[in-house]
Amino acid sequence: MSTKNLIQLQINEENKILENGDIICKAVKQHPDFQEIYCLYLEDKQEKRILPVVIGSEQANSIIHIIANKKTERPNTHEIFVKITNNYKINLTHVIINKVKIDRKGYGVFYSKMFFENKENNKIEIDSRTSDAVAMACKLNVPIYCFENVMKEASYNIKTYKNKKEFKSIKELEKELELCIKSENYEQASIIRDEIQNIKNEF
Repeated sequence: MSTKNLIQLQINEENKILENGDIICKAVKQHPDFQEIYCLYLEDKQEKRILPVVIGSEQANSIIHIIANKKTERPNTHEIFVKITNNYKINLTHVIINKVKIDRKGYGVFYSKMFFENKENNKIEIDSRTSDAVAMACKLNVPIYCFENVMKEASYNIKTYKNKKEFKSIKELEKELELCIKSENYEQASIIRDEIQNIKNEF
């Protein structure tokens, strides 16, 4: 597949390693209520857009360690996959985020493909979770692309997104609910109450 008309995304590689060995990574943020849920931020530098992708803790930790160039005690799934492709002379050329579905909470569920080429120049494409595709792209330093229609549906302007929280904690939502009830804004209160219940049911 040609990448000529696709949007190339980048991952913010700024990070800080604390004295206890923990890594603070600007590209990955943890949910305030659920330790197993993270958000990965991919940037379109040219158009100043950001694409937030909800991922699990295992994928988040793998991406954080890859970005920080920090080795794990035992090889993770992505490191094993890299060794296999290297042994069989198969190269990952790029990954594409090709589809998104917006769930009932407003989060994007993304679909991706990884594109490979072997020593005989045969091209192979494999469906993949976006978190795995991004982790592999970071590990092997290959481009991450996205369709424009996906960006239009799920991305945000970087400047406006700085003032938006991808994850609101239940405590924050409960405080907003209380204010809505006090101001007799019952319609908004009902929306917030549903959001709180959805979070509790989902996670």
